[in-house]
Formats: sequence, C-alpha cells, structure tokens
Amino acid sequence: MLQVSVSNNIRIRGLTSASPLKLAILDALTIDNPDYKDREKKRRSTWGIAKKLQLFTYDQGDIVTGRGFEGELDALIQKHQVTAEVRYDFNEGVAADFGEWTGPEPREYQRPAI
Repeated sequence: MLQVSVSNNIRIRGLTSASPLKLAILDALTIDNPDYKDREKKRRSTWGIAKKLQLFTYDQGDIVTGRGFEGELDALIQKHQVTAEVRYDFNEGVAADFGEWTGPEPREYQRPAI
C-alpha cells in the first residue's frame, strides 16, 4: 500500500520499482535545467552542468520532495487509481503573548493587526 507522509516535506513510501505511478512521479519531479538550456542556446560550454534537475531525493527507499508537490501528487494518485494512506504530521504551535502594545500610536487600519 502506498503511504504518503506530509510534514515539512512529502515522503512517499511503498512504490514498487517499475510501477507506472512511480515513473509518473519521477517524471514530474525531473525538469530541464534552465542554466543548461541557456548556455546551450548561447553556444557556451555546458561542461559540468547537469542537463536535468531532480527535485527529489531517495531516503531509505522512499521518495522525498517538497510540500509544493502535494496537489500534483494527489492528481497523479487519482489518475493511476492507487489507494494511498495520507498522514499529516504537523505540530500545533504555542500561542505567543507579547504583552500590551507599547510602541507608537497605531493608525486606525493598523489596530486589527495589533
């Protein structure tokens, strides 16, 4: 079963090595390197510059990527009709009390923010 954990990043676990969903995810997270394309267009040296950028890493067999990929990942999971267990791991923050306002007199439109 596919497991997706969303916290400060997205961790995708449980994909087999040649599944169509995994290939689609890796394809979506691999983009052309704009620096390489720019240098190629200007006929400058591209030595040592990656042709593609991978916007993911592998960690203990899991695919780890940024949280901005969540919407596209949901669409890919639905498209490939895969059942996924999605878990959100966020901590509730503690409310901060900065005390009474002692700064300069705020303008009327600033009062709601204070």
